[in-house]
Amino acid sequence: MKNGHPNFTYVCEDTFKALSITLPFSNFKCAILAKINVALIQLHPKSWAFMKDFSNLYYHLNIIPILNQFIFFYLVKVTEDGKVGWVSMTSAKGSLLTLFNTSWKHFKTCFFRVRPNLFYIDQSTTKLFYKFDGKTPKFPLQDIAIILGFMRRMNIRDVLNFPFSGNIEGSLESEFCDYAYHFEKHPKVIYVVVLESEVKRFAEKEKSPEKGKSSELQTVKASVAIENETTPTPEVDAPITNPPPSPSDQNQERAKLIFSLKEKKALVDEKVRIIFNLQKKITNHEQIVSAKAIENGKLCQDIKSLNKKWNVVIKELANSNKMISVLNDQLIEKEDKIKTLVLEKEELKKEKKSAEDFMPRLEKQVADLTTDKEKTSAPLAQQG
Repeated sequence: MKNGHPNFTYVCEDTFKALSITLPFSNFKCAILAKINVALIQLHPKSWAFMKDFSNLYYHLNIIPILNQFIFFYLVKVTEDGKVGWVSMTSAKGSLLTLFNTSWKHFKTCFFRVRPNLFYIDQSTTKLFYKFDGKTPKFPLQDIAIILGFMRRMNIRDVLNFPFSGNIEGSLESEFCDYAYHFEKHPKVIYVVVLESEVKRFAEKEKSPEKGKSSELQTVKASVAIENETTPTPEVDAPITNPPPSPSDQNQERAKLIFSLKEKKALVDEKVRIIFNLQKKITNHEQIVSAKAIENGKLCQDIKSLNKKWNVVIKELANSNKMISVLNDQLIEKEDKIKTLVLEKEELKKEKKSAEDFMPRLEKQVADLTTDKEKTSAPLAQQG
């Protein structure tokens, strides 16, 4: 959202007018744009013609178009210098369709903006930005087996004008949307919108019922599609041979359709109310999530600070362990010294004891020597 306006994109006006390209795009077109990753205004109108005719050909044959089958026939072409501002497609594996030869000299000057519906909620996160990598994907053979028997060089304008308007989606494709997209996501709302416009046309054309016959036919078909709530398949219109209904029958049918429209509109209003409630719940949930995110941010900061403190404590503990190991080594050295001193003390005790044992014998020897001396000194004195 910018300045209160929703997001939008640009599309080429001449391309949509010349080829009757409709919005919103079918899943088939969206798949092609997403696969080649190209913006809407960067795809050349001739490539849009290939996409449109390929889908028309498949709808005419009552076949759902597949991306793999389209890429089997067409390759993406990008200029090497990159100066050209668009991407184009070329035929591969044999030319399926002829080129849409026309003057496209003004297609780069006229554009119009497209924005999503007010009640459309797009849950897809994929965005289209041109970034072609130059690689061509490969697909299983069973995906392309159905198109191997197609004719070649079919006239592209003839395929573009295939008459498959025998039901409501075929009749309204050129003025509202590709039915393949809308039947998948909104199978009822489109018919209610179309039928309301048809009722207005009835009111405007009451004085000329012949002119409103085609609108009435579309309304009746749309009513049948709503009651069945199924996706009708494309088929070719058959000529109307029944006589036209009388004015009274038309009024009765109109009353039934108006009553059915009111019921369907009530359902749509209820769905819109539910969507608004869901949007409110989503907004409240986003606010709660944002508050939780703020709390989580604070908790993360607290956890980071605690981790820092814990790292400091771990470092201090490691230093303490180193000091303890050093003290243990010193203690072991002192214990060894103490053991050595104890051994020396024991040896000294033994020496002291041996000395104490030797002293009596030494004293006895001294006494004996003294006695012997006295005995020898007495005769010498007498002789003198």
